[in-house]
Amino acid sequence: MDDCSTEGQCISIQDENAENISVTLRGNLSIAEALSLRAELGKVLALGRGVTLDGASVERIDTAALQVLWAFTRELMQRQVSIKWAEASTELQQAASLLGLADSMELMAQ
Repeated sequence: MDDCSTEGQCISIQDENAENISVTLRGNLSIAEALSLRAELGKVLALGRGVTLDGASVERIDTAALQVLWAFTRELMQRQVSIKWAEASTELQQAASLLGLADSMELMAQ
């Protein structure tokens, strides 16, 4: 299991084009990574461009990391910035559903 012990290892950010950014999440996203996850997603948010999230490689996600991800998706929606999910692992979908966040994150709208 990838514990993402190196800062930024659980997230990679790439320009897709002038209007969209791709954010890939992977490994074990836990409270230990929540601060760095928040910082990296904050950089994406500041760009004001559309976002494609790929959570296919998320092995595990705890409540703290999920709350950071939820806040990010909600802020994008409030700013009326495009957001879409390329994929989400079963673990990510189940955790978000268990906490009642899947719909508000548009996780199932993949």
